[in-house]
Amino acid sequence: MQEGLIITALETMEDGMIVLDNDWCYQFSNYSAQTLFPVLRNCVKAEDVTHKPDWPKQFKRRTNSVTVNFEQNDSGGVLQYYRASIRTVENPQGAQIGWSIVIRNVTEVTVMINQMEVLATTDPLTGIYNRRNFYARVCQEMDRARRHPVEMSLILFDIDHFKVVNDTYGHSVGDIVLCGVVEATKNQLRPYDIFARYGGEEFVIFTTSEDTLDLQQFSDRLRKAIEDMCIAYGGDEIKITASYGAVKVLPHDSIDNAFVAVDKALYQAKSQGRNRSIIGEIQAEERLL
Repeated sequence: MQEGLIITALETMEDGMIVLDNDWCYQFSNYSAQTLFPVLRNCVKAEDVTHKPDWPKQFKRRTNSVTVNFEQNDSGGVLQYYRASIRTVENPQGAQIGWSIVIRNVTEVTVMINQMEVLATTDPLTGIYNRRNFYARVCQEMDRARRHPVEMSLILFDIDHFKVVNDTYGHSVGDIVLCGVVEATKNQLRPYDIFARYGGEEFVIFTTSEDTLDLQQFSDRLRKAIEDMCIAYGGDEIKITASYGAVKVLPHDSIDNAFVAVDKALYQAKSQGRNRSIIGEIQAEERLL
């Protein structure tokens, strides 16, 4: 009676369970495990399951306890996330007598963690990186550049007269403009360029290249992409321009000093009439030796 109760409890567990002996020969699997891996339904007791061609690769023969994370589509084709704890089973005297594999569906937790990570690292309106994540990514790239030198550049740009757009059409249209600027800019960038919303209507780009980059030409191309934008609202066509500052960054430069220099270049672009690109330079005394 007691043994039947234990088996029933194991069979009705939400978590999948597989029990193997010391030689990884099959002993038991419950309904949840068999639903996830139908191969278990055809396993014979004392059979070495690792020799079966369709035995899950996640559960290859081990010599020590381990936790394995894996993904698999369910019967409806929806991707699910699982965590399997592969543990040794010991008798009361401490001798190993087999293996247990407990498989838990962690999709809900995984999706929640991924969502929290997205919220923590991206701008909620535009979907690009936020300032915090931008700094982290740039520091990683600069550390890498110190070991494997590449050319780096920092670009800061600001939408011209953005307050007028908000005051004239409202903040909802302003949000449309911000998203439009992001899309137009992304179309000009390479997959490895780091693009972020710096704050308000300011955006920042960090570029790396093994080839010499014509920074003036690149900045002008970005600027022209914004200038060519046209956002229709009601009977109006809203035209947008932006001003750009850019600087070359050396591997041992400080990112903070680079921002000081690029901010000065952006200020010059705006003071000289806006809708232009100015290439600045980090001052020699500000460079790290």
